[in-house]
Parts: sequence; C-alpha cells; structure tokens
Amino acid sequence: MDDSLKLFVRKKTPKVKKASSKKGGRKAMWSQSLLSDLVDIIISSEYYKKKLIFANTKNQKNGEIYAQILVTLKERASERGEEVPFTNIPLRAKFKKAIAECKKAALTIKTATGIKRFIEEKSYGAWFNDLFSIVRTCD
Repeated sequence: MDDSLKLFVRKKTPKVKKASSKKGGRKAMWSQSLLSDLVDIIISSEYYKKKLIFANTKNQKNGEIYAQILVTLKERASERGEEVPFTNIPLRAKFKKAIAECKKAALTIKTATGIKRFIEEKSYGAWFNDLFSIVRTCD
C-alpha cells in the first residue's frame, strides 16, 4: 500500500529564487523635516511661488528650478545631519502631491475647525498650514 501511494502523490520540489537585479524593499521615505524645508524654500521665494504654485505648468520646464531647490534642500539637511536621498524628479512629484492634498482640503473643508480635524486625521506637519494658506488664495 505504501508503494501505491507513492505513485499517486508527488513531492513538491523546492523552488529556487532567481537573483533579481532590482533592490527589494520600499523607496526612501520623506521625513517631516525635509518636507517642511521643501515647502519653506518654495514659499519664501516669490519666483518659486509664482512658477511652481500659481503657474502650475504641466511639463518639465521647471526641472532646473527643482534642481536649484534640491541644492538648497541638501544644504539645509546637512546642517541638521540629515541626508537627502532624492533627485529632482521625486522632489517635483512630492511637491505636486502636497499641492494636490492642499487643493483637495480647500475644496472639501470650509470651516477652520474642519481643517484642524483634517490635519490631525492625516497627521500632516507644519508644512500643511503654510502651503494651505497660499493654495487657498490661489483658488
């Protein structure tokens, strides 16, 4: 009976993992201090504010501006001993996402208490208040 069972049951062969060329795991995360610095750099300059928030061009014409911002961001982070593992492309994507979050909040929440509750739920940092006040005037 043991021999007949062996004929019908197959043993699983262990699968060998292939060596992947990609790195495993997640991409580097944005810290609150880096995001606050990014928003502060852009808000403090009228030129950056006009080009990146109010004009809101959809193509990569502003790539040089984001490269300049990245240099300033790296200087600020090095003063704190923090490293910036990003290039200007993720920097641009993160800032556009932050603007989108502020616009969404401006459309959905009309009262001051509602904004406070929204910030607490999403656990945004100090950057949100600064950027939200400018984005709200934009619309």
